[in-house]
Amino acid sequence: MLFLIGLGLGPGELTLNGLSSIKKSSTVFIENYTTPISKEYINFLNTLGKNIIFLERKSMEDSAKELVSKAKNEDIAVLIPGDPLIATTHHLLFIVAKNLSINVKVCHASSIFSSAIAESRLDIYKFGPTTTITNWSEKYKPTSFLENIERNIQNNQHTLLLFDIINDGERTLYPNEAISIIKKAEEKLQKKIITNHVILLANVGCEDQVLFYGTLDEIKKLKFNTQNKFCMVVPGKISFAEAELLELLKF
Repeated sequence: MLFLIGLGLGPGELTLNGLSSIKKSSTVFIENYTTPISKEYINFLNTLGKNIIFLERKSMEDSAKELVSKAKNEDIAVLIPGDPLIATTHHLLFIVAKNLSINVKVCHASSIFSSAIAESRLDIYKFGPTTTITNWSEKYKPTSFLENIERNIQNNQHTLLLFDIINDGERTLYPNEAISIIKKAEEKLQKKIITNHVILLANVGCEDQVLFYGTLDEIKKLKFNTQNKFCMVVPGKISFAEAELLELLKF
């Protein structure tokens, strides 16, 4: 049996179903490159009495068949931040297992998609497509994320803006880094797209979660201590009820 187990967003979000499946497994893998996992959470997992093997992206993608094949003769668990089937990387494990006639059990958990949207106080039905702000390099400076935001705004829709994972899964882009890229992208496109307040979310689902509602310039000045996971919501047209709730998040 192959168990794909969601860890949720922070310590305490592992379900009883997931915990039971870990205890059944003879080999336990974990990946932390799609979303950073806190040291606190790793320490908790180490108390479960299992030898946890860390997977790199290359191991997950290039050696998927070899990894999944182990589940022919024993119970194998792959621990995944958030929900197991949100990232397309993990769909591959599911497909490989089915092709090898290996049973798969998915233990779902909360993800940034559900939690960030819920915490934003905005209507989930008014969100357009999610987009990701990618870390710029000298030769790679994409602006598609900004074009996606503009399209959502034109459609009176909100946007969940994910921040790229850097430093081998250690953290996401920091807010000041992300905002710097946003401003450079606006210069490149020669248009101002984000003109109103946005919602910054830090360490959603964790005890040190914080939310801010303000302008990009206000948010860029913020200092953070322990937070290493950030994302942003760019509101489109907001209703009277949404406006009242957002006032509670203002500086």
